[in-house]
Amino acid sequence: MPTVSVIRVKEALQEVLDPCSVGRGVPAGLVDMGMVKAVEVGSTPDGHAVVAVELRITSPACTFQPYFEREVRERLGGLPGVGEVRIAWDREFDWSDDDMSPALKQRLREKRQRLLTLAHPAQRAG
Repeated sequence: MPTVSVIRVKEALQEVLDPCSVGRGVPAGLVDMGMVKAVEVGSTPDGHAVVAVELRITSPACTFQPYFEREVRERLGGLPGVGEVRIAWDREFDWSDDDMSPALKQRLREKRQRLLTLAHPAQRAG
């Protein structure tokens, strides 16, 4: 039985930051971004874990797929007991803001509110 859990895999995937979220000033991992569609953990006959993830990108125009692939392989391959990492890419391009975690949506709302306050200083006094 593999010693790697789906929870631990998701924690590692959360460490991979979406460069666009970093650029917006609200860094977010793949899980919070809603870019992890599925995670499965199996095992090889010799007892090593096989981790399979299905990922999606936020837009067909996204150029960061090679970055995500490299980072995911590095993070998951570095987990103790993992012998193989399989990555599949969803081709539906059906991601939307609704797929983001509630915590990330709240952070974005707070960031937008701070920016609006800076843009309209008179509202601060009121």
